[in-house]
Amino acid sequence: MLPTTCEYCARKIRGPSARLVGLFLAIISLAGCCAPAPPKPELPPADLSFPAGTKTPERDDGRWLIGRMFQQWHSPGDVRSAETTLERRLAGGDTPEEALLWTFPNAGLWAYAQYGSWTTLQARIAGGCPVVAQETRVSPRTRRFVVVTGINTNADTITLIKGDGAVVTSDAALFRANWAQTRRWMMTVCPPDLAPWTMNSREMVSLTRFYDRTGRREEADRLAAAAVERDPRSAELLSALAMRARALGRIDQAEEGLRRALAENNNHARSANNLAFLLAEQGRSLDEAASLAQRAVLIEPGNPRILDTQGFVFMRQGNWNDAVRVLARAWRRSRSLSASARAEIGLHLAQAYLKNNEPRFAQETLSALLRENPGLLLPPELAALMENALQ
Repeated sequence: MLPTTCEYCARKIRGPSARLVGLFLAIISLAGCCAPAPPKPELPPADLSFPAGTKTPERDDGRWLIGRMFQQWHSPGDVRSAETTLERRLAGGDTPEEALLWTFPNAGLWAYAQYGSWTTLQARIAGGCPVVAQETRVSPRTRRFVVVTGINTNADTITLIKGDGAVVTSDAALFRANWAQTRRWMMTVCPPDLAPWTMNSREMVSLTRFYDRTGRREEADRLAAAAVERDPRSAELLSALAMRARALGRIDQAEEGLRRALAENNNHARSANNLAFLLAEQGRSLDEAASLAQRAVLIEPGNPRILDTQGFVFMRQGNWNDAVRVLARAWRRSRSLSASARAEIGLHLAQAYLKNNEPRFAQETLSALLRENPGLLLPPELAALMENALQ
């Protein structure tokens, strides 16, 4: 499996195994790159009004943020339609963070999440862009979204909008302590042409992919080229842009970018993993793919996406016994992944079990997958296996 290029949500480039599984898995990128920001037009004034009275659940699903951000940027998008998109993503197994990152671009707003810092937060606020953050005081179950709209460095206070619509001024030190419990998660949301700060590398690739997604391909290509010119030796950047090329069907460019990334950093696990998958899905250079996958596993032995890649390579080699062994590990470690990522691993495992003459285990895996995702589309061979099990 291709691991995410996103810093936060491990927002993966979801499975190139669509031919195998018949799934349409979304590409959500959240990586970025580094280039000087072009001059930005003046930002509209912040609209801090927000109807109070919305009661947030124990775990904030972020629904209220849609109306908040639409108001902030005077977005012409339909709030109810965006809320429906969010609800559908949540029902499909996305976390609130993943669902929001999918929903905002559909409404024309670029969204990027990262584990930031106080300095990063201050820079966005100073540029006139409110920032979505999280804070928690007891446990992850009490995690709440807030919108940071202002910071007073002299008084060391911070202005927040809460989920119930309340605008409060809080002690900045207290906020920082609560925010640290979320690893300083933050998300910027704004129109793509109004980002008023000099973006870091991951933000720039994220914006590149936003332009791809919204049909602005020439702008995306220019942004990607500027990023490489600015930071030509970053393996992280080169790998992210290589996977963008793969998503666009530019396979030769993707392979070149991944090899270039590995030339800069031979121990870059993501590049090794992605090149292994790229080669395996094309059914070529499988010995090299196996070597690359093994290197990635040695660097990140507990990463279920990287284990899935190794298992996929074994499948392409016809080594079903090793495929089952590795994919079973990936499956056990995939519980924290999104539903679509977990489905890809589970389908690989079921296929390997079936080819390894272990149909009962294949059925058990598929049964677990279908309980989690009743609408999951199975490839014909696995669908027939489940139909036979019901007879």
